[in-house]
Amino acid sequence: MISACSALQRSGRFKFPSDYAKAAHRRTGRLHFRCGAVLLGGLPNDSPNPPGSRVNRWWYASALAMVYCFYWVFHLLFTQWWFTLPHDQGPGPIIRAERLTNGTMAALLGVTMLAMRSRRVDRAASRGRRAILLAVLVVFLGFHVANWTEHRRAAGVLVEDVGRTTIAADHLLLQGKNPYAAPVDPQGGSPPSTRFDGYKYLPVTMGVYFPSAMLFSNGSQAIVATNLVLSLMAALALGVCVRKEISLDAALLCATLFFMSEVVSYEEVVFGSNDVVPMLLATAALCNLERRFVCGVLVGLAIAAKPLPGVLWIPILLTPRGTKGCAAGIGVGLLPCLPFLLWNPVAMIDNTLLFASSRGWAPAAALYHAPAAVRIAAQLAVIGVYLAVGLRNWSAPASLIRRCCYAAVLSLGLELAAPFVHQNYFIWWYMPLCAAVTGMIFNPATYEWIGRSRSEL
Repeated sequence: MISACSALQRSGRFKFPSDYAKAAHRRTGRLHFRCGAVLLGGLPNDSPNPPGSRVNRWWYASALAMVYCFYWVFHLLFTQWWFTLPHDQGPGPIIRAERLTNGTMAALLGVTMLAMRSRRVDRAASRGRRAILLAVLVVFLGFHVANWTEHRRAAGVLVEDVGRTTIAADHLLLQGKNPYAAPVDPQGGSPPSTRFDGYKYLPVTMGVYFPSAMLFSNGSQAIVATNLVLSLMAALALGVCVRKEISLDAALLCATLFFMSEVVSYEEVVFGSNDVVPMLLATAALCNLERRFVCGVLVGLAIAAKPLPGVLWIPILLTPRGTKGCAAGIGVGLLPCLPFLLWNPVAMIDNTLLFASSRGWAPAAALYHAPAAVRIAAQLAVIGVYLAVGLRNWSAPASLIRRCCYAAVLSLGLELAAPFVHQNYFIWWYMPLCAAVTGMIFNPATYEWIGRSRSEL
């Protein structure tokens, strides 16, 4: 990644991210050591390390390798493969790409959990490291904005049904019609039926996109413009969360990891997915963990935007105290659903809950070819982890980074055991995984993991 920045400085122009990854292989190991030390450890005399401690270059290099891993998995391994797949040969190659990406990230998540053996974090401040991190963040943020700028004129073609039906629902609501009882999504009624042709998401999602739907004459452009703003807010929420737990340097690295994902960028500012809405609200709830009522309200709003992943965050945000306040807040956050539930309860329940539960196993599911017993066992395992995480957080305090690890585990486990999965669901576990890997990089246990003794910390 640092080699990419060097290539950018020499050329004086932006390049597609894959060009930087290719250029990285032409750099020498010595340069990688130096860049890793500057990126994650600061300049030689700039970091207030304890007296007598020494810089462990191997740790810096391993941390830099983890950042490269994010880049390769989410850009070269998946995105480049996606655009070069033989689409005329059916969905098989695409399905294998999704499975490989999920499997790779499951392995990375397991390594992250094993490395989180210590609650201590490296809060050392470094002006040099911060400047480098900020520059790299700006580069990847520029790629994200460039994706939006390049494709916004073709938004009407590229935006999927998720965004188009949301804009249609907002316009119906403006006309005084119930979007859950109107034919907003005719494809949802396949086989032919009018029972499942209404709007598929909950009212908060409509409300988030309502202002832009009124401002933009092109509904697809309204979706991607709103998603651009929401993605910036999501990165800010992640940064605030990590800043509270570790440091500003760690917050900049976490935001960089978020924008590094080409898959997430395309889903939000090109294809118009709406999963950033509940994830932004859930991350904001994590930032307000001590304010139990506010935390509950934000979780309730996340559920009122999209039941999943919103419901997954309930055990993540439990604490030994303030359970009643959080429960009351969740009830308040769910209030936007009440008017539509009273308006036409059958239509709303059919389209938002029963439609999803009535769908069969899709070929993209990880357990599509597995026996029924294996499927049931995997789903029971996810339920068991869900309850275990809730019990653990309710009985003892946990750090924000550790809660992000739990969120990534639950989300990824659900996707691996679910009967259907889509590419836009990646953000469910990608956002908390950014915070988890940042915590791993700034965790002194990582020093010990590669041979640095406790006396040197």
